[in-house]
Amino acid sequence: MLQKNPFVHETLTLMRPRFWNIEDYKDKPAYKEFVRIDKDFGLTRGLSSAFSEADGKSTYLLLANPNERPHERHLQIVDFLMPHLHHTINRIYGSHNGNGNLNSLTMRELEVLKWVMEGKTNWNNVNQ
Repeated sequence: MLQKNPFVHETLTLMRPRFWNIEDYKDKPAYKEFVRIDKDFGLTRGLSSAFSEADGKSTYLLLANPNERPHERHLQIVDFLMPHLHHTINRIYGSHNGNGNLNSLTMRELEVLKWVMEGKTNWNNVNQ
């Protein structure tokens, strides 16, 4: 993805969370194909972030919701979570030759995944 997708390359180069709006890229030739694809999927604005290690392992995260404007606190939350997300993904996939294994997740990680699958966004929503 790094070599083909300019959005991924740009985010990995910045190495910090950022907001994006697809309209800012529509006139850039290198982005044209990806702008079309993103629009087809409704990815018109959101937040992206990346985390890389010295050994070249990288994690790219894209969060998009055309109906919600991202807030500055979202950048802070994603900035805090990215190293942990990267570590967890590499622990799951790195030790299994690319075959993810949910059995290697901790009980807390499984619980968080359950709440995310149910659409909960924070602890306050768990009891709703």
